[in-house]
Amino acid sequence: MAATDPSQDGLSVNDAEAMSLLIGDIYDASLDETLWPRAFDRIRDFLGECTASVISQHAVTKEPNVYFMLGHEQTMSTRIWSVMRG
Repeated sequence: MAATDPSQDGLSVNDAEAMSLLIGDIYDASLDETLWPRAFDRIRDFLGECTASVISQHAVTKEPNVYFMLGHEQTMSTRIWSVMRG
């Protein structure tokens, strides 16, 4: 089977390699929560400046649990809480 050119899918070879490394960082962080800051820094570098969060919500109590937030202004954090708490 011949290797396909990633640029045919809209990604340059460098972008495809960067995305592959980024996916690896995300998998690593899913196993070691101390790696999330580095993974989110790399996500931001790849996408351009953006915000990022890892938040879960308890199915019964609806209580949010914030694991990580990066780049959010206080007003956005307050809005996220109010939406999640209903």
